[in-house]
Amino acid sequence: EPDKAPEVIKDFETFTEKTTDKTDKALLNSMLAELYANYYQANQWNINERTEVHGTTPDDINEWTKNIFYDKISNLLDKSLHNKELLQKTDVQRYELLLEKGKDSEKLQPTLFDFLAQRKIDILESLEGITDVENSLDEAEYYLPAVEFVKQKFDEEFQQSLENKILAVYQQLIVFHLIDSQPDALIYIDLKRLDYVYSKSEDKKSYLNALEAMEKNYRNFPAVVEVLADLASYYHGLNENEEDENAEVDKTA
Repeated sequence: EPDKAPEVIKDFETFTEKTTDKTDKALLNSMLAELYANYYQANQWNINERTEVHGTTPDDINEWTKNIFYDKISNLLDKSLHNKELLQKTDVQRYELLLEKGKDSEKLQPTLFDFLAQRKIDILESLEGITDVENSLDEAEYYLPAVEFVKQKFDEEFQQSLENKILAVYQQLIVFHLIDSQPDALIYIDLKRLDYVYSKSEDKKSYLNALEAMEKNYRNFPAVVEVLADLASYYHGLNENEEDENAEVDKTA
């Protein structure tokens, strides 16, 4: 019942604000951000047609403009990771009744911090079109090895871009897992970072160089198979493109 969505969201927000357990509150803020994101997506066309309002937030959600939704969702997602140290010590299985578990989720997303950080990335990715600021991710620095990537400070011109916000979360996740004794979670999240950047820039040379560097760095660990899988997928994509180009040449001939 779409007409009741604003009321449901408001009730959920009140419940979240009253919650005192810090880990529960973190999860609830993430869920609340998702509710607002879903509402924005369902009404995106109408919302984007409104002239942006700055400096004040109307009480009626039906008067909100896309920048208000963006600020609200971003703020809630930031709140979901506020108590970083606590979340990094909280086993995600504490909330297993709420989770859809994957085969290797306990190794790849072992803590509540991992889970909520990945949710933050997923929710931000779902908001395409909510901001006019866009970072094309054309610079090779976005493909740097993990230990160097986490030291990068992104161009402030794109501070409000979805791309910068998403890469900042990847930095937090990578920093957290750089000290792991086994690199499974680090490889998993770093590959996702590289895949994300590649999906935006399609810098084939930098992407391939990054994957090959990872393969060399982790070749003595079983989890390197994930890197090899991405390399295989990359080369398979190249072959498909070449076949398509050759087919077009044949048609022209």
